[in-house]
Amino acid sequence: MQTKIVYVVVADKDSIYLEQAYVSVWSLKYYNPDASVTFVMDNRTKKYWDMCGYDELKTLVDEVIVREFEDNATNHYRSRWLKTSLRTLLQGDFLFLDTDTIVIGDIGGIDDFNDNIGMVEDLHQPNLSTCRYLDFIINKTKQIGWSQFNLSSKYYNSGIIVAKDTLKSRDFFQEWHKNWKYSYSRGVNEDQLSLNYTNLIKNGISSVNPIYHCQLLGNGLKYFHNALIIHYFNSSKFDNKGIKPFFLMEDNMLQNIRLKQCLPSEITNRIKTCEDFFPSQIDLISGISIPVYYSRIFRALAIIYAKYPSLYNLAEKTLSKLSGISFKSRSK
Repeated sequence: MQTKIVYVVVADKDSIYLEQAYVSVWSLKYYNPDASVTFVMDNRTKKYWDMCGYDELKTLVDEVIVREFEDNATNHYRSRWLKTSLRTLLQGDFLFLDTDTIVIGDIGGIDDFNDNIGMVEDLHQPNLSTCRYLDFIINKTKQIGWSQFNLSSKYYNSGIIVAKDTLKSRDFFQEWHKNWKYSYSRGVNEDQLSLNYTNLIKNGISSVNPIYHCQLLGNGLKYFHNALIIHYFNSSKFDNKGIKPFFLMEDNMLQNIRLKQCLPSEITNRIKTCEDFFPSQIDLISGISIPVYYSRIFRALAIIYAKYPSLYNLAEKTLSKLSGISFKSRSK
């Protein structure tokens, strides 16, 4: 394939981003051995990269680009700065992949994309009006001081980006970077809002076939059978105890990478047999169950379930007696 594959990697010993990238690159090369891989990282990550081991990963990465930052710059800032600046840091067409992605097929067809910038709609929603975190977008837009989005407009996910080396593409990234820096100055560090605000002005993004960005956290299950790239939205730290919407990469698997300094067979086998991505316990939710699942109340219950099983069991038994409905208790 002619399109360069690019990752932004900002990592340290307390995060799992480098381990996620290792898995993603391995999967990419397994199905696309001719793909060229570039890591874009900051100076602090470069020091970690040099001492981390992972000899196999380093053989899979063809190019490392390093950008210097002040010592007081946070990892979050470094990551977003690099991501919104990719078009000025790189020559040629590229396909950007977030580290929490898995490639499960030949993606050479992305060479045929002939617009300037291509992405898939966020969570595969047809427009902003159906976005499950619309209130967040409205509130943050007000916080920044931007004009509100049209609810009928598309809202794109920035986890996978096709970018051609054109003047329009470079102009779009330049505007995106400027808008992100402004949003950061107003206390909003995430990059997707500034991306879509830039598209509101520039109208520079074209939709890409969802098989190149199947988001299982959203409405992507219907694309899974034909998917070539999976975006699984994993947690960012080893000690994260919150809800994990996709269980391909449990924390202990990523810890094993660091312990063994290579990919354990339990990971590579899952990449080779995509039907094993899902855990033994799984259920589909839809309709009114979705806002409940993503509510703060549900997240609070998940934390209680994980950290305070006795309290959770007591509440379940109490509710069972009151309602006559029995639910499975948390195992001790």
